[in-house]
Amino acid sequence: MKEKIVTLRTFSNSTEAKIVKSKLDAYGIPCMLTNENILGINPIFDHTIGGVQLKVFEKDIERAEIILGSNE
Repeated sequence: MKEKIVTLRTFSNSTEAKIVKSKLDAYGIPCMLTNENILGINPIFDHTIGGVQLKVFEKDIERAEIILGSNE
């Protein structure tokens, strides 16, 4: 059975997204960023594509939220 991938957080810049991703990576939570290259080429697309999205497996949402806390 395939695991569902969901958007955990959305960011307006790739630097902030990479910092949060590296924190999850450090705790062993598989995650990925989408749209970061598009925004790097042309930041005006931010509103069109919804920013840089941090994706995780649905089963990891609760653990990721605990690690990131409510202030990320």
